[in-house]
Amino acid sequence: MLKKFLKLINSDIFFFSLLFLLVLILFKNAFSIQFFRDDFFFLKISDAKSFSDFINFFSPIRTYSYKPLASEVFYFFLISIGKNIFIGHLLVFTVYFIGLYYLKKTIMLLTNNNLFSRLTVFFYAINFIHVFQLFLFATFQEVMLFTCVVLSFYYYQKNKTLLNLLFFLGALLSKETAILFIVFLTAFEFIYKKNTFIKKFPSLVANIILAAIFLLVYKYSLSHVTLLDNYKLHFNNPKLVVNNLMWYFLWSLGFPNFLSDVFRSFPFQPLPDFWKAFASPEFKIYFYSLITYYLVFFVSIAIYIVKNTYKIVKILKDFFYSLVSFFIFLGPILLFSHKWMDRLTLPLIFIILLKSYFVFLFISSKEKLLKIFAFIIIFLFIFWNFFGIKVHESSSGYNTLNRISKNASIYFYRNKNEILKHKYLFFYDPIYKGKLIKPWGGSEKLTNVFWGQNFISYFFPDSDITALYNFENKTIPQDSFVVNSSEILLLDK
Repeated sequence: MLKKFLKLINSDIFFFSLLFLLVLILFKNAFSIQFFRDDFFFLKISDAKSFSDFINFFSPIRTYSYKPLASEVFYFFLISIGKNIFIGHLLVFTVYFIGLYYLKKTIMLLTNNNLFSRLTVFFYAINFIHVFQLFLFATFQEVMLFTCVVLSFYYYQKNKTLLNLLFFLGALLSKETAILFIVFLTAFEFIYKKNTFIKKFPSLVANIILAAIFLLVYKYSLSHVTLLDNYKLHFNNPKLVVNNLMWYFLWSLGFPNFLSDVFRSFPFQPLPDFWKAFASPEFKIYFYSLITYYLVFFVSIAIYIVKNTYKIVKILKDFFYSLVSFFIFLGPILLFSHKWMDRLTLPLIFIILLKSYFVFLFISSKEKLLKIFAFIIIFLFIFWNFFGIKVHESSSGYNTLNRISKNASIYFYRNKNEILKHKYLFFYDPIYKGKLIKPWGGSEKLTNVFWGQNFISYFFPDSDITALYNFENKTIPQDSFVVNSSEILLLDK
């Protein structure tokens, strides 16, 4: 009986059951996130009325990013289940869990080390950065990208080329940056698997051909997307590339998402807004535990290297490989002026691999002090990510955007019949005693939450009503239903 119990505890079923439960507990607030911003646009374009409409989702002729599987098909599913928020988020988490499971299987396949593979998946799974991928429906593309790339790589290693290509296709249909997988795969074969390169060459060529096809598929939509200010490619700005490298790397280490806004240039003196963050007890705990974590971590590395100087070359080699892979999956986003943590989904894997590698070395060491430090590091990692999740639920702005969207749902439900009698829906910023009242940015904030006109088809389907915002339109036209912007922005106050 005892043997069966110990076998169960050591099984993957037990490990993943606990891990998935922990992830659901840590990121539980994702299930309360409703539709806002990009969601309204994708819901609008994904409302297929016929089979030909559905097939058209896959047409590359478009003026926005080509992500049909993770955008139109996903939102079509949400529409087909009655836009049920809970089921939608459950699907996101299910796809994420599949990716975690195969990430463990992949690492196990490459290293044949159960402890190392479990440490890696555990550290990756609970990292607070996933607030930026698991909370919004619009960032499901990152979850699909992660899971499809991991599955593709796993089946590539298993020499199952058809499944490898199928999941690579899924990744390519989910996000353009999936094409960077072929860069990683080629580098992996040359650096890690020189002995099997000839054997894997046909599969590698098949993946390269598929990637080349999608370069042509992406060409049209990217020609439009890269005209936008945030997504212009700055090839002649090495300072921007270095700056982006620095911030994405610091974020991957666990530093807060707003760090780039409160430092003119790291590590110079922060702006006053940085110190304001310490007014939050949660931020204090998160930040100080993060710093403590790295102090213990680097002291442990120093002790390990002193005790194992003959392993320095191998450690440096593994460090270099991980860093190069991290930068490969950042790719062209380093050329964008706009940066955001959701893009760290794949690059983060290699930083986590490096961290778990060292923790594994500490646990396997004969030095008792290093074993103790390893468990302190694991505890601190869990601790700062727990508070990091809470901090970034707020600092991401998602809580505010979600609250406004919920307020809008209540307001529009109460006034829907009256609103539909009018031609315009005018969001007015009131003036009180000669002063413009604009809580949270007033009508300008609302256009950001509603994504311009795109919310109309969600709240008022089949209507011809037009939304107007006071910050853009100073005069209220006739036949307008006037909404005081404060009534939505402050409805639950």
